[in-house]
Amino acid sequence: MRFMGLDMTKDATRAALRDCKRMVVKIGSSALCADGGRFAQVAEQVATQVRAGRKVV
Repeated sequence: MRFMGLDMTKDATRAALRDCKRMVVKIGSSALCADGGRFAQVAEQVATQVRAGRKVV
């Protein structure tokens, strides 16, 4: 996984994001348009971050 240009483990990425106040999320259109509920998963994850007080762009 890459975070801010660095290769990081999933746990290290989560730790780095734990204290952030703003997140920028880039999502490909194929991930949003594909069948399988991916759009709903992304929407729920964004909602969770907003409820936690983060701004998601």
